[in-house]
Amino acid sequence: KGCIRTLWVADIDPERTSCGPAELPGESNCTYFKFFTSGENAVIFKKTTNRNLNLAAAVLALLSLTMMVMGSICIAMSLSKGVLFFLKPASFCFILSGVLVLLSVL
Repeated sequence: KGCIRTLWVADIDPERTSCGPAELPGESNCTYFKFFTSGENAVIFKKTTNRNLNLAAAVLALLSLTMMVMGSICIAMSLSKGVLFFLKPASFCFILSGVLVLLSVL
């Protein structure tokens, strides 16, 4: 169970020795917290993602989806025709699909 406490900027005393609602020991350096400072000398942390990796993950996910559809078609053909030959390609399609999903997640 977690508790969240919201403090507004107006509620925080500007003469405090700490940078936030927590009283932590040690030297305080409020330049890293843009929310609690004026922002003049604040360091902004910007998280960026690599576009090439996102595109590769999307392509792998689409290939995985295609392999799932092909495996489903093989199983449907196997059940409708009564030929067990289509189960081997279906299993290959589903195994390859799972590997592609794992690669796209990593």
